[in-house]
Amino acid sequence: LMIALGTLLRARGFVDDAFWSGAERLVYRLLLPALLVLTTAGSDFSEFRVLPVAAALIAAILLTAGFAVALRPWLGIDDAAFTSAFQGAIRTNSYVGLAGAGALYGEAGFTVMGIVVFVVITAVNVLSVVALIWYGARPTGGREVAAAVLQNPLILACLIGFALNAAGVGLP
Repeated sequence: LMIALGTLLRARGFVDDAFWSGAERLVYRLLLPALLVLTTAGSDFSEFRVLPVAAALIAAILLTAGFAVALRPWLGIDDAAFTSAFQGAIRTNSYVGLAGAGALYGEAGFTVMGIVVFVVITAVNVLSVVALIWYGARPTGGREVAAAVLQNPLILACLIGFALNAAGVGLP
């Protein structure tokens, strides 16, 4: 419904192309990171077996990423196009997952999604940043890759939220 609303607003001239650029920056740099901190910092993981869930999620992501890299020679695309295909193969829709989990399962759904958000968004964004650097800028060393990973606002938000959760601070 949100995508349809955005399409309708754009078609009716309610918003122009300049709006979307600013809106995307706002969501990527501030709103989504705030949601990720809220979701991970405020979740009570004590009643869930986090490690098996995390291991299964990471295994699925790595398997998909490996499959995408293995298929690269047969895709017939350049490095830049491959980074887009790679990200498309491993990315998830956290917005839908968070909304669905909360609507269907209430607080327990948000807690499970807290685990999923931390693991999946961190893993997917680390892999995406590494792929962008590896197939794009060709890094000169591990320090360059680490710096790029640690500048990603989604990774930082997940790490901050999990650190607040692990420290028992949570959110006020």
